[in-house]
Parts: sequence; C-alpha cells; structure tokens
Amino acid sequence: MNPVTQWSELIGLAAPFIVKSAAAVAEALSSLQPSLQGVLEMRQRRKLAIQRVQDLRKSFVFVYWNLDQLLPDDFFSLADMLQEENPTQNIDLIVLSPGGSPAYGYRIGHTFQQWAMRQKLSFRVIVPLYAKSAATILALGAHEIHMGLQSEIGPIDPQFPKYDQKLGRRRYIPALALFDGVKLVSEHVKTIPILTQVLERILERENLTLDELGLLERARESGKQYGEVLLEDGMVPERKKARDIVEHLTDFYKSHGHPIDAFEVERLGLKMVLCQSQEWQAIKDVRDEYKKFVGVPGLIPGKMVTTAIETVNSRIWRSESLEEHGEKKRYDPEAEAFNFK
Repeated sequence: MNPVTQWSELIGLAAPFIVKSAAAVAEALSSLQPSLQGVLEMRQRRKLAIQRVQDLRKSFVFVYWNLDQLLPDDFFSLADMLQEENPTQNIDLIVLSPGGSPAYGYRIGHTFQQWAMRQKLSFRVIVPLYAKSAATILALGAHEIHMGLQSEIGPIDPQFPKYDQKLGRRRYIPALALFDGVKLVSEHVKTIPILTQVLERILERENLTLDELGLLERARESGKQYGEVLLEDGMVPERKKARDIVEHLTDFYKSHGHPIDAFEVERLGLKMVLCQSQEWQAIKDVRDEYKKFVGVPGLIPGKMVTTAIETVNSRIWRSESLEEHGEKKRYDPEAEAFNFK
C-alpha cells in the first residue's frame, strides 16, 4: 500500500476520534496509529484472500460478513458497491449472517440475480458457515449455492418480537409457535367447552387482535412469496417446484434454528455445489480472516465491527460501541438462539 493511501485509510478510520485543533489531530493520530495500522494490515490480508478466491474461480467476489442483523443499510451498501464495481465476470457473494429483514434479504438476492442476468453472468452465493433466515432468502436468489461440509442455511418462517417479563427484554418467537398454541387450546375447547374462556383470557393477555393474527399469517405468506419469486427467476424456474421448496422451508421444520446442510439443500431440489479441494481451502482462508476481524472488540478503539461488506477494491464496515456490545452480552444465550429473525 502506498503511503498516501495508507494515511488516507488511517485518517478515515480515526475520524470519529479526531477533534478540531491541529495539535489534537496530530496527537490523536499518533495514539491511534499502532492500533489502526494493525486493522489496515488485517484488511490487506483479507484482500489477498479474496483475490485468491477470484483467481481460482475466475469470478468477482463480494463478501457480506454480518454478525448482528441483516439491515436495509446492508442492501444499500451492497447495491452501491455492485454498481461501482460493475463486474464483468461471474459474481460470487460470500455470505455469513444470522438473518434480519426478510424484505432486504430478498432485495439483495433479487438485485444481484437480476443484475447478473442482464449482464449474461452467473450469480453464486457461497456459504462458508451459515446463512440463516433472511440470509437464506437472499441465497435463494442465486443461480447456485456453493457449500462445504461446515455450511448451513435455515428455515424462513418469520419471527416476531415479544417482551419477556421474566428475562426483562424482548425475544423473537416463531409465528408458527403462536398459531400452534392457539390450535392446541382450540382442539381442547371441542371436548371441554369451558376452555373457551381460557383461550379468550390468553388472547387478551397477549394483546392479540384478529387483525394482528392476520398480519402474522400474511408475513408467513410474504416470506414464501419472496422465495418463490427468487427461485422462479433463478435456479428453479418451475413454479410448482419452487412453491413446494418454500413451503418446506417455511412450514416443515419445528425449530427456526434447524440447520439445513449441503446434502439436505440438494435433496430439497436446489442447485447446490459441494466445494472441495483448493477452492474450498481458499474460501476457508477468507472465512478465517474475517473471524479475526468482525466481532472482535477493540480492534478499532472503543468499537467492535459487526458487519463487513468488502471487495478487493472497496470496504464498508458497520460497528457498535463496546458499551452496546456489553449490553448485548447480558442477554441469555439460550433465548438468543431464537434471534435469527
């Protein structure tokens, strides 16, 4: 990296900590340089790892490495980057995400899919570890999903936030769990009519109205629709087969965290490529470099990067303060298993 570019990167990273006076700027840069220099060296290693994948696969690689939530801003950043890079080779999007917004998972998948098709290119999603929930919807937009033995996607049934008074925070509940609960009580009402009053009290306590129940059902159907549109325009053009696959992804699995590995993806009828040998080793090298950076507190002073969107040429990072990270660490890990959104 040449000195001008290096100092430009340092100043960009240091900007949140810099005050107005020239002396303070110099002092801030001096104190931050050792830490930020390490961040730049890590970035350089990631660039080399991405370039290695590109060379082996004859593709242009985007990386979306997300540890918190898939957000609208992630779509906007990826769309901007796609437009700026304007790749002329097949597109590989390396994805790690627990999920988030189904609508913007759909938008990422649909945008990359349609852009690639108009350029007569192939769009492949590579899953080095996991792409769950909304990130699974994203992956359905690919022409192929490339996986290894370590990889998994997940169900796409929607979750809704509910405040848990015992835990003192909100957690995410599968919409199907609510419908199953109502169904369970309703079945007993047939034999024990007095339970009608119990059902009424439950619905009253949960503050659920008929229109809210209807909205939950429409959210389930919306997730299916996202998947159908992506599959029909991509790897599964037959409408009935596409519908069957999204029905399975929405309704078959009892847990939202159910791991769907490469072999199960293939059985579902999706175009899965099992990566091996040199290519997969290069992808694992990318994975290992991002694990050293995203989610590691304090690499940037006072911050932790939670999302990295990168190519060999560009980078966008999303971070949170260590105080915010500390608050999240007080959450119950078992309850957090539901937070795949």
